[in-house]
Amino acid sequence: MCEMCFALITFHTFATLNTLITGFPFFRTFGQMTAPYKTVFSLMLAALLLPACKTSETQRFKKDIFRLNLSSGTLESTDPAYAKDLYSMWVVHMVYNTLFETDEQLRLKPSLARDWEVSEDGLVYTIRLRTDVYFHDNPLFKNGRGRKMTAADVVYSFNRIIDPSTASSGAWIFNDRIAEKDPFTTVDDSTLQIRLRAPFRLLAEKQSMPFCSVVPHECVWH
Repeated sequence: MCEMCFALITFHTFATLNTLITGFPFFRTFGQMTAPYKTVFSLMLAALLLPACKTSETQRFKKDIFRLNLSSGTLESTDPAYAKDLYSMWVVHMVYNTLFETDEQLRLKPSLARDWEVSEDGLVYTIRLRTDVYFHDNPLFKNGRGRKMTAADVVYSFNRIIDPSTASSGAWIFNDRIAEKDPFTTVDDSTLQIRLRAPFRLLAEKQSMPFCSVVPHECVWH
């Protein structure tokens, strides 16, 4: 509780409580109380007033700010490309989305993806995206309005992971598995393809990891 509120409550309770409320039947005995009982009663009333003070103080904070309490250590990064420690993975998982995710029984299900299919030889994954996903509003977008996520955003995010200049800890997901040339391509705004060197059955499962979260290129290097 703020010091000013505490002072006001204390003054009102101890200095004027008796004169203000003796008119009510329930409180007529207050004037007959001994000093110790008056003190206890007044403190109980002051405690009831604390939530109002706390609420008004909390309302000063912006509603669009999320405060996270870390029990130990620090949050190294909120960039999915560097989500290698527990805190980073937790935060990335809360902020971003991946093409796939797992349910409570650890079964794979679509997230940003709508559905997918694998070629007969196991070398090409064709992934169709949802068309109702938008990035949050941000000044870095045109007119500050969040735009629709497209297949190009997924291709950008995956290429960024394997880019040596990014030095992402998640590059191992694709290294030595994807085709050497154009491994990630867009078919249209809501469809992309991933080409592999050899069949890899767990590719979709690996894409549920925080490293593979989709990010907009406009905001990455800001």
